[in-house]
Amino acid sequence: MEHLQSLLHRYPWIKNEEKDFHSDQNEYRLLNVDDFNVNHFFDNLKRLKSKLDESARSVNMKANIMHGQMQKEFEELLHKRDVTLKDRKKLIQYMEKVEKEKDKELRKAWQKINENFGAIFGTLLPNANARLAPISVRIKDGLEIKVAFGDVWKESLSELSGGQRSLVALSLVLSLLKYYPAPLYILDEIDAALDQSHTQNIGLMIRRHFKNAQVKFQLDFFPFLISFSPLFSSSSYH
Repeated sequence: MEHLQSLLHRYPWIKNEEKDFHSDQNEYRLLNVDDFNVNHFFDNLKRLKSKLDESARSVNMKANIMHGQMQKEFEELLHKRDVTLKDRKKLIQYMEKVEKEKDKELRKAWQKINENFGAIFGTLLPNANARLAPISVRIKDGLEIKVAFGDVWKESLSELSGGQRSLVALSLVLSLLKYYPAPLYILDEIDAALDQSHTQNIGLMIRRHFKNAQVKFQLDFFPFLISFSPLFSSSSYH
């Protein structure tokens, strides 16, 4: 009895909780077991507390702090990822825009150069035509040279003579230069594989397609100078 009184004095909460001691619906249900042994109960409680203390020593008490730091780093990484994804999207959009602009400019250049190419070649070789044909629907995949005499388009440039191929090459170079001019052009021995009629056509072509150009010729044969003289009133000759 004295022991009970001392417990009541030491633990005031017993008086408050006494009404629940006989309930089977709370933590005091252990007290209602027939073979409940107080000493055994406290021995188990002591053992469990000791085990809890041992376990507490093996727990990293800084885990909460570390978890907070890792959570912060994780959130920063998520933010960086979102920024990177947005930048990637903008970059892809810019690349697509540049690609469209590039294709637009390529088509514009091709159309103009193709027009000049055919006109220059037709002047150098009357009753002939030439064009730059795309090898696919995309201009950037490449172009191939097509040549026609009359209404017949040749399958390959190998069907042309050496002089005709020289005129094709000269026409292509001059059509490129006409689209994107340079301050000075030096064309060496362009008449090497040409007969006199074709060489005269070079003069006609320059007069017709390069009206504002200053042309200077170095000729090896005097008869050419006589043939050219009516064509170039503003050009100089040697």
